[in-house]
Amino acid sequence: AETGQDSGVVDPTKRYYVSLGDSVANGYGFFEYFDNPFDKDYVNDILGKGTGDYPMGLEVAVPGAYPSLVLDKLNEDNYRDAEWELIQLSISGMRMDELRYLLDDGFYEEHPAGADGFMPNAQLVSAMESWARDRGHDGHTGSSDGRFCQTCMDGFREYYKGEVSKASLITLNLGNNNFGASLTNAVYGFMNGEPEFNEFSFSTYLDDDGYVDALFEDLFDAALYEVI
Repeated sequence: AETGQDSGVVDPTKRYYVSLGDSVANGYGFFEYFDNPFDKDYVNDILGKGTGDYPMGLEVAVPGAYPSLVLDKLNEDNYRDAEWELIQLSISGMRMDELRYLLDDGFYEEHPAGADGFMPNAQLVSAMESWARDRGHDGHTGSSDGRFCQTCMDGFREYYKGEVSKASLITLNLGNNNFGASLTNAVYGFMNGEPEFNEFSFSTYLDDDGYVDALFEDLFDAALYEVI
């Protein structure tokens, strides 16, 4: 089921719960995540590529996924004596970078999409294109490298920020595609004897009483990711 309303439309009789995050939050892989879960070729295409004008979980309330469980509990307990509605903004594949790209106007203006700027990943572009298609946006100018419609991305950002601004409650489940995926790739590379990973040693951190903090700090610094 789709969730939420377009930006700027708020029902004063309700409170809004906004879910921000990635596939860990939005129910990726559940039957209800897909428009047609019994079409094997269709599902394999989405799972394999994560692209192609598909919402990637945006505005999809998957029964049993974390946001739906939170919503059920809020309404079951009549929390704050209100009816709650879910605005599901978690997008599969989203990183901290994409969330900042959508919410931080300064970052967006300083990093224009193109060969010399920050490039949002394919999953976010797919979700944006699906959003634009559903609202009849077409014929707009592309980004500087022609990868996607820049005007549609501008509109999508305004929509996304507007939906977040409705929130009385926000949950954030994000970071796996920054740190977790990178660490998995590093372990895989180490196990397969790739030279660049064999040079990394954990002994420095294990010999230090503060090894956990030091390890995370160095890994994040090396990855050049910023937590917003």
